[in-house]
Amino acid sequence: MEPEFARIAVAGADGQMGAMLAERFRRIGAEVLCYDAATPENQVTEIVANCNLLLLCIPVTAFPKALG
Repeated sequence: MEPEFARIAVAGADGQMGAMLAERFRRIGAEVLCYDAATPENQVTEIVANCNLLLLCIPVTAFPKALG
């Protein structure tokens, strides 16, 4: 795994796509930080600030709120 992608955050990790991607990245040795809509905002801020790659695995209709 390339060092620049060693820590990956997955938004929507409780969904089917997010869970699948989180598992695949874990298998290749990445540290995966997961969160979803129920995660407190202060934890989301910390997770996103400490990742090298952010995967948005959320419904298209949720993008405006997520990117707010």
